Amino acid sequence: SGLELVPDAIVLIAADLSLVWANSAAESLFGFSGTEQGSGSILELIHPEDLTLVSHAFTTVREKSVGTPLEVRVATVDGWRLVEIVGRWVSDMGDRGVTVASLRDLTQRRRWDIASHADEQLRRLVDHTDVITFLVGIDGHVTSHSPALTRRLGHDPEEVQGRPLTAVIAMEDRQEVHQILRDLAGRHSDGVTHRRTVEVGLLSTRRSEPVPHELTIVDLHDDPIVQGYVVTAHDVSRLRAVRRALEHQAMHDDLTE
Repeated sequence: SGLELVPDAIVLIAADLSLVWANSAAESLFGFSGTEQGSGSILELIHPEDLTLVSHAFTTVREKSVGTPLEVRVATVDGWRLVEIVGRWVSDMGDRGVTVASLRDLTQRRRWDIASHADEQLRRLVDHTDVITFLVGIDGHVTSHSPALTRRLGHDPEEVQGRPLTAVIAMEDRQEVHQILRDLAGRHSDGVTHRRTVEVGLLSTRRSEPVPHELTIVDLHDDPIVQGYVVTAHDVSRLRAVRRALEHQAMHDDLTE
């Protein structure tokens, strides 16, 4: 078949979304033989958060000459990978017609885009915002962070990158953050994005006391680009001060204190 010569993964999908056939590139990508009739549903390969998008696309593809290209995550022999999937409905193949779908692996391309700062506006936005952002690996070590960490707290980038995230967190809060990371790591295979928020103190090289921050930890282990956690830290010093002032006013008389 000419489809065997195509470098992209090609699959034939029946009207009930069962896999009818796959070329050798698809078999290598997914690690299965798709040459047998009814070898499972295409939806079994799609990331849970992308299922609605893909399901809708397969119901509307018959209305178009070529389906709308979609970027979705699929389960492969190497874990979740980002692919561009394009389908076309062919009515005169099979009993009720089939969708011929092409899947092109975008994972490495997206990594190159990030490495080369392809989106310069987004890079500048991240560089100049006051929100501190960390990329944290599965082992809990910082793989990258935004310049705000140095600008706001004074940390030398080389002293933070490669070290545990907890190294920049106040001693009394480290165990809580460490436990959150452990809890999230235990769930990462379920294909669902988990998010946790906690208030902690971040160590500063410029102040004697830790600076209170709201830490939001998003588990993106299943994301083929991030493959870890995205942690954002918002300074809540002023919020704490206002909260204390309001609590004081609520509990004390203005005249007599």
